[in-house]
Amino acid sequence: MLSGAFGIIGFSWSACPVSTDLEIIMLDWLGKMLQLPQDFLFSSNGKGGGVIQGSASESTLLALICAREKAISSFQAIDKGWSRSMIMNKLVYYASTEAHSSVEKAGLLSGLTCHLLPTDAAFSLEGDVLQAAIDKDRTQGKIPFFYADSFILCPSKWMLVNYDCCAMWIKDREDIVKPCYITPAYLNEDVQEQTVDYRHISLAHEFENLVRNDHRFEIALPVVLGVVCFRLKGSDTQNEEMLRVIRERGNIALKSSRIRSLYIIRFVVCGKDTESEDILFAWREICLAANKILNSKDEADLREQF
Repeated sequence: MLSGAFGIIGFSWSACPVSTDLEIIMLDWLGKMLQLPQDFLFSSNGKGGGVIQGSASESTLLALICAREKAISSFQAIDKGWSRSMIMNKLVYYASTEAHSSVEKAGLLSGLTCHLLPTDAAFSLEGDVLQAAIDKDRTQGKIPFFYADSFILCPSKWMLVNYDCCAMWIKDREDIVKPCYITPAYLNEDVQEQTVDYRHISLAHEFENLVRNDHRFEIALPVVLGVVCFRLKGSDTQNEEMLRVIRERGNIALKSSRIRSLYIIRFVVCGKDTESEDILFAWREICLAANKILNSKDEADLREQF
């Protein structure tokens, strides 16, 4: 808010103490609202806290780099004969095949190997699958590593905040500070070391119920926050054509994706003024498009239903 309204350059505490302090306070408020463990909060007087990053992809890359440096330091502490390049060549981390592409891209940018693992029927990565992959890699001389002490949420997607805002919480601030700590004399500071509206969830479930109550449609993935992934119970071509009709009408905006090669349509609720009437309006648009594709009803018949 301050940087956008007043042109503040808050790259350090001394440059603008109020912006740094506000960031600390607001991320603690948001963390408490999300019911994060106390370890992630500044107010716990521990080592954890929150920091604003530019995007989820940036946060993922930062977390991976921190995990990499922590793993390298740990192995060099055990055996000083291990060079950095020797360890880097053996490090491997894991993600599911359904993880966001930024997780794999972070490995490309940080020089690390990512092993993508299959998911179960609910598109979740099971523990025994992960353990089997770890055991296999260890027998081949690889070094599995993780960084499970961080959590991110994008207020720019869920809370009407400017695009370049991703809230990232970590349990130990030193994990981020140390790998990136290169401070010239002109940036040295004595204080260096000190330094959601959830209606969319219920509205998303309203839309989910509409989908489930229509035998022509199906829910493709579990509904999380304000995202509903659905599709016609038909071919990918029918779903693509339905989305084309919706876009041509120009009344609502939907996105498509694929999950295990299955074509799905994403319905996202995140507007602050969205109401149940808007959900019904969107559903009517979807049904009109579906009717056109399936030739089951005409538009006049559908109006009588609503």
